[in-house]
Amino acid sequence: MDHILKNRFGRNAKVSVRRYRRLVDSIYPRAITDGLISSNMQKLIFYAISHPEKLERIGEYLVSRMSRDLGRLRFVQVKIAVEAMDQLLQSCHSSPSLPHFSENHLKMVQKLLESNNPKMEQLATDSFVTFSNIEESSPSYDRQYDFFISKFSQMCHATTGEDWRKIRSAGLKGLRGVVWKSVTDDLHPNIWEKQHMDKIVPSILFNLQEPGTYFVCMIFFFVVILHQLDEPSKPSSLFDGPFADDPNRDEGPRTLSDRCLRELMGKGGKEGKYFVLNINPFESLLQASFGSLRAVMEPVLKHMDLHQHWKPPPLFAIHVFKAIIYSIQSQNSYFVIQVSELL
Repeated sequence: MDHILKNRFGRNAKVSVRRYRRLVDSIYPRAITDGLISSNMQKLIFYAISHPEKLERIGEYLVSRMSRDLGRLRFVQVKIAVEAMDQLLQSCHSSPSLPHFSENHLKMVQKLLESNNPKMEQLATDSFVTFSNIEESSPSYDRQYDFFISKFSQMCHATTGEDWRKIRSAGLKGLRGVVWKSVTDDLHPNIWEKQHMDKIVPSILFNLQEPGTYFVCMIFFFVVILHQLDEPSKPSSLFDGPFADDPNRDEGPRTLSDRCLRELMGKGGKEGKYFVLNINPFESLLQASFGSLRAVMEPVLKHMDLHQHWKPPPLFAIHVFKAIIYSIQSQNSYFVIQVSELL
């Protein structure tokens, strides 16, 4: 397809538009309120699979369009670009050009996170989780996740705005995506470094206990103690019993964390080799060597000291350490004994 443009002499000049750009442009609807055109998206995917050398350019063009639409506050078009990038990422996961396309995908996610728009941050987080589930056949030697760790940790501590709970939940999902992507990639062992764990672990712990729930926890603690006094021969646990799962419930950050803890204690929480959003945040952290386990425990103990969670009744500390103990794999069970060295 050729477009007729006026050159500097006022004459008509034919400018050829590259095919991949035409295919990208075709996925956008004419009406600003409509969504992505699925039939044209399938054509773009087929072209990207048939011409893997064009995948990087497709990603660059989508990011440039998304950046322009984001600056003009055209959020519908931004969502279309993100959806297109996610579909291409999933469909072209075996492409030799995937590492370069992934870099463009991460640039898009970073631009959305830098917008400081709550809805765009949630959209970026969902897209990053999609990226974290992709197994890349070709390694990326210079990829870093420092920005994403810092940004997702910041989102976990959101306290203002109408959507602060959703932002916290998105931050938790983003951190789990970073951890999962890092531990499944041999080229990124630095996720266990102190500078990263000092951001990830406190962000998780911060959301396991919301302000205003302390007195409720105290009442629950004393009820358990009285129950033990009435029936001393019957062992009890603070977390016995099934967890009532309601899919229609709007989960906040604490509810999400509590659900993850209870699911871990009940059935392990992890299914298959792909990352699942409803697993315990500690599970992906604690499936590692003793050195990695120690890297997690040190910020946990530091957090308990700073926030004085050892004071009786230490309900929150019991909750956290019971989750940690149940998260440790059987081959690393000796860590439960060796952790006393840190105390």
